[in-house]
Amino acid sequence: MKRLGDELNSAASDQTVRMIVLAANRPAFCVGYDLKEMRARRTVPDRRRSYFTEVMILCSGLMQSIANNPKPVIAEVAGIATAAG
Repeated sequence: MKRLGDELNSAASDQTVRMIVLAANRPAFCVGYDLKEMRARRTVPDRRRSYFTEVMILCSGLMQSIANNPKPVIAEVAGIATAAG
């Protein structure tokens, strides 16, 4: 999510970019959480609270960077699409 957010911010200020297309490079399209990584955090002492807080803040910022981007942002979906909502 951090890398995608960085790329969206970069594209927003790049005058040569006219629109942003988010596309899957595998059979499924998902912009969101790495569930394997989330499961791996089960053993941390605070029961993953600090990790979940960090992930939710990152995800919220990513969604805002899509919604507030001055360039049109579209998703190219050719198969199943999944997301947090």
